[in-house]
Amino acid sequence: MMSVSCALAFALYGYDAGVLGGVQNTKPFLDAIGPANTFRNPTGVYDIPMVASSYVLAATVISALVIFIGMPFGRRGCILIGDMCVIVGSAIQASAMSMPHIIAGRVICGFGIGFISSTVPTYMAEMGITKEQRGPEVAVQCAWLITGIAIAYWIDFGFTRTQHQISWRFPIAFQAVFAIVSFALLWFLPDTPRWYYARDRIEEGDSVLMLLHDKGIDDESVQMQRKEILSSIQMEAENENKLSLLSLIWDNTELRVGRRIRISFLILSIQQMMGINMLVYYSTRIFANIGLSPFLSQLLAAVMNTIFAIGTYFTPGTIERFGRRQIMLWTALGCGVSIMIFTIMIGLPNQTPATQWTAVAFVILYNLFYGYGWVGCPWLYGPEIAPLRYRHYTVCQMI
Repeated sequence: MMSVSCALAFALYGYDAGVLGGVQNTKPFLDAIGPANTFRNPTGVYDIPMVASSYVLAATVISALVIFIGMPFGRRGCILIGDMCVIVGSAIQASAMSMPHIIAGRVICGFGIGFISSTVPTYMAEMGITKEQRGPEVAVQCAWLITGIAIAYWIDFGFTRTQHQISWRFPIAFQAVFAIVSFALLWFLPDTPRWYYARDRIEEGDSVLMLLHDKGIDDESVQMQRKEILSSIQMEAENENKLSLLSLIWDNTELRVGRRIRISFLILSIQQMMGINMLVYYSTRIFANIGLSPFLSQLLAAVMNTIFAIGTYFTPGTIERFGRRQIMLWTALGCGVSIMIFTIMIGLPNQTPATQWTAVAFVILYNLFYGYGWVGCPWLYGPEIAPLRYRHYTVCQMI
């Protein structure tokens, strides 16, 4: 139940990120959100990007806020709030009749995604009972995230064959299904044992540990994990191991708290700066700008994001064998070469079918490399090296 709830929450994250990309250039969508008598036609250079970026900005604000409220609210509480925000935001978006209307819905959905994306990886990592289980479990959740993007683009592709308002309203409203089911399942689940222990709720932490191990409190494996968590919390509570602004720059503490958080920030920031958000949000426009037809652009956008999702499913079975660092290093090289060739092809002055399809092939290959190495690994690497007390800091900043 826990895995399904978190998988749906992450699929929702991916679906919400991708759903607008497949409908934002269609006539029914543009007619609905920008008739001249309500606001203005959304044909300006900055209009559609403003609709898309409002979601990202809202998620960024909330992810920063979670740094301060993540521990008081708990992992479970943050995910529940996120699901509720998405349910409300999707209803507002699906009923939108103007640009301000849909931007309001996108902002509320962004708030929800900020809570979800900042918390689900930490929740799953802290619910793992062995190191071998933790890596593949988080990688599977991240695979669901990208699967949500692929689902969004295929639903968009199917519904945009019509010229009715349902062609974009249904795909946007459908994201509420993920949120409702995720919320319903998570409602019956506890928070993580690490969070309970950190909040000095020892009995509840013991109960969750027993449920995770399916054994009594006196069992050796339960006691071992319990002592490990409590000793970690005690060590992090010592004054010399507490985080300070100075330690983020120069860290000489025993636990190297500032250095570990600094490395986590860097890895997760690189993940976001590799250009994948642009490829997801504007997949259809990218192929159209290459010179392909609207139909082919929408079809290739769905295919590209499906291959993106396929790449993520290689991670769970290999992440423990090859290690996080090796996978990220080699796939970063593959991403760099692929995007370089893509850029060269679209920058050539005399475009031909050969240059167009070469560009298509390498941008799809970029997504495959990125899906394998830079979706699951950073989400796992950041929280794993961070101290328990500040673990949510590392994930919150990546939005």
